[in-house]
Amino acid sequence: MARPNVAATRLFEAAQSKIASGDQYGALQSFEMMFNRAFKKKSYDEAYEIGRLGLLAMVACGNVHASKQLGDLMLEALSKMASCESLGADARASFVDDLIGCAQALASLRRDESEDSVAAYEGAHAFGAKALKWTITETHSRGAPEVNDALAALAAAAGDWPRAQQHYIWGSSVDRFVQVLRSWMQEAPESEAQFFVARAVLSLLAVGRLSAAVVLAESFH
Repeated sequence: MARPNVAATRLFEAAQSKIASGDQYGALQSFEMMFNRAFKKKSYDEAYEIGRLGLLAMVACGNVHASKQLGDLMLEALSKMASCESLGADARASFVDDLIGCAQALASLRRDESEDSVAAYEGAHAFGAKALKWTITETHSRGAPEVNDALAALAAAAGDWPRAQQHYIWGSSVDRFVQVLRSWMQEAPESEAQFFVARAVLSLLAVGRLSAAVVLAESFH
């Protein structure tokens, strides 16, 4: 993975200095300038890294808007670099780890039920959905299972049941799906709780995941 070159490093240091002085907008402009220079040179790996580092820096400031913008730039560079299908296992795992880490960082800005916190969760989900799309391969037509697992966990933590179930269905962790279902069933009205398992089992069957449906159903008997 390429790191920013000398000129970009100076701009990066300038961006960090602006953050330290409280000029978050100026910092965002610096990150965008660095990104655009690298992108125009078709140094997509460098542009990707600038976007990633900028996103994490702005998350550390608690700036939801700037973090989302830099996340979009990061994914734009990634789409130009290589398809997930074309990468070796190690390179693919590295990018997937990056994507999960950035989605989790964005979601960490959701701290309450304020408008900004809701925007942070929606931003994390939007980033995750785009990242998941990049991980689609012939083997995993709905994206990498580990990314689905991570997005399911973020949705579950936010109380977003529909999105959580959607990702658990395509994830690898049936056991975690069971744990979350148990938790939600305890919180739901008794008249509704009985349908949670049925919906989950039917959803797994509908996408052809018979063995996962069996494991989930047997966990509740």
